[in-house]
Amino acid sequence: MTSVNQQDAESKPSRKSISNSHEYEEVLELIGFGRVQWIILFASGLLLMMVINETMGMSYITIVSQCDFETNSVYKAIMSAASFIGIFSSSYFWGYLSDAIGRKPVLIYTTLCGNLLSLISIIIPNFWIYVVARFLVGFFIAGASSTTYAYLGEFFIPRHRPIVINYASLFVGISTIYVPAIAWFVMGMDWSLDVTESFTFRPWRLLTVFYFVPGLIGTIMLIKMPESPKILLSMGRTDEAYAAVEWIALKNIGKHLHDLKVEALKCDAFADRESILSVSKSPTVSFRKMWAQTAPLLKRPHLKNFCISCIVMCGLFFSSSGMGLWYPEILNRLGSSVSEDAMTVCDVIEASVDQWQVNITTDICNDQINTKSYIDTITYGSALITGYIVMGFVINQIG
Repeated sequence: MTSVNQQDAESKPSRKSISNSHEYEEVLELIGFGRVQWIILFASGLLLMMVINETMGMSYITIVSQCDFETNSVYKAIMSAASFIGIFSSSYFWGYLSDAIGRKPVLIYTTLCGNLLSLISIIIPNFWIYVVARFLVGFFIAGASSTTYAYLGEFFIPRHRPIVINYASLFVGISTIYVPAIAWFVMGMDWSLDVTESFTFRPWRLLTVFYFVPGLIGTIMLIKMPESPKILLSMGRTDEAYAAVEWIALKNIGKHLHDLKVEALKCDAFADRESILSVSKSPTVSFRKMWAQTAPLLKRPHLKNFCISCIVMCGLFFSSSGMGLWYPEILNRLGSSVSEDAMTVCDVIEASVDQWQVNITTDICNDQINTKSYIDTITYGSALITGYIVMGFVINQIG
């Protein structure tokens, strides 16, 4: 009996050796757009929303915390920049790690670490320690920022991928409404809790909790989702990839892959196992591997397109994130101006600096936000959402 079973096992083809195998994207076409794709789209959108909340939400926290931290414009800039510096310093590493160990673990663990640090930051009374905490929040949420689009896109066929990524980006617009709306709600509260003689817990600290909640929900949704079959195939883990696609088929259409005449997935892009990315215990070896993956971007024919992409993205983020961070502050100063004469933005900023110096000498501090600042930012977010929706229709029509 043992010899018969052994012969059967030897004669049974493995996932890799079956000649009648299918491309991963061909199988996705057979399965169709279903429940799994919708869940992953929504979860990915929530993760992106959390990243925007945590970074752009500082535009309100810098205003309402200025009395507690005794900040001027320079300190506000440092506070706002901390999370962006964290994202900048780690995005490349998280992207490499997601290629080496998979998308899902990077998304889940970095988001949870970022959320935990964000929660801890609400009880930090010291300005510089708070800045360090915000830097670490940015360091970890960069995992979601750099990996979400890759994870999301790998569950869709090429025809659907651009429009799906566009609609995931729609959550950026939703965040632009969510942040001022939540700030408006929370800052309407009038209470304080004296924790120690030098530390009073005020409503603005709750903003951080509201900011990371979407990411926490998105992470919980992703826990039950499979790893990207595409990245599993690139890592040579064909059996796991097949099981993941099987799970998608069962959830979407209630059928097994063999019902669709799919017995195996093709895995020929990484036939040489040595070429598969891996994480080494030696930092030097890991950096060499990262450089080996990056070097082609700095050579022809990729260098030109790489430079153009960098310039375009710098311009986009300068106008959106750079100006967006100061938009509520400028609007608040404009709304707080009592002058009846026409004033430029520079005049308002200069007047507010003079007022800040007066506040220091008279022990008066005003951390109120003008209602118009909330309304104008919500209007801006509504326009952003409209733009994403229109772009979705354009992509759907012309590609």
